[in-house]
Amino acid sequence: MGVPMNKKVFIFAGIIIASLAAAAQQGVTLRRELKEDATDVYKVQFDMKSNGNAAGNDFDLSIDANLKLTVKAGKKDGADGPLNLDAVASDIQAKVDGSAATFVEPMIDGLPKEIKASGKLDARNHLTMKDEKFSMAAMMSHSSPSQLLINYVEFPEKSVNVGDTWPILIENNPFYGKKTQTLTAKLVGEKDLDGAKVWVVSVTGTLHIDADMGAIGGDEAQQSGIAGTMKGTSEMNGEALIDKTTGKILVCTVTSKDDTTMDGGQVTVESKGTMKTVTTLQK
Repeated sequence: MGVPMNKKVFIFAGIIIASLAAAAQQGVTLRRELKEDATDVYKVQFDMKSNGNAAGNDFDLSIDANLKLTVKAGKKDGADGPLNLDAVASDIQAKVDGSAATFVEPMIDGLPKEIKASGKLDARNHLTMKDEKFSMAAMMSHSSPSQLLINYVEFPEKSVNVGDTWPILIENNPFYGKKTQTLTAKLVGEKDLDGAKVWVVSVTGTLHIDADMGAIGGDEAQQSGIAGTMKGTSEMNGEALIDKTTGKILVCTVTSKDDTTMDGGQVTVESKGTMKTVTTLQK
């Protein structure tokens, strides 16, 4: 005697549901393709607005900038090792407005044509930067490669499902101090980008700023009179659109709300502001 048709339907449906459940448990493994001798070019748009008080005088400042970021891959450190990268920020254009513009604009006008840095990238999209010579103007215009390459969202160690979160560790960053800090990444889902499905990952959290501006900016900071310490918070909110095949971040939008106090010894500068950076991989 055969199995009744209605029972066959239920059995078939049960198999499908079980298969879908197993697939969901397997999740998504986010990994970056490490291709030697490849070059990626990004367009970076940066908009910063702030206001504050310096030595009893109120000020406001806005910087609207855009630039090209070229990331050239070299060789891997061994078959499974990280990929060596060289990054160059160039074609920097910035418009400065506000009562503090007369102080900031000459520094930005003096930026070199290219600002260079290097680092290593692994398959989890974890980027480790080597020592970089920082420029105060580059930091203010957000054209320092170390600042720009924070858009490399680190992937989780294991597979994840939509809605899962994982920590992104910020370690030994000159702006955030020696203490390890954490941002939270989340696999939000997928969306269409130029006719293709991409993964959407959000990044949120608050970083505590603890920077020695004299050590970061060197002689330039000393000459500018801003060689003291900077402390405060930066509330981060970002979204990365990730290629499902290569793991490349195609578009990364990061917005931060900053509240800082810089103590230069003789002058204290208190500032609050917002900053938005959009980094887009060019085709």
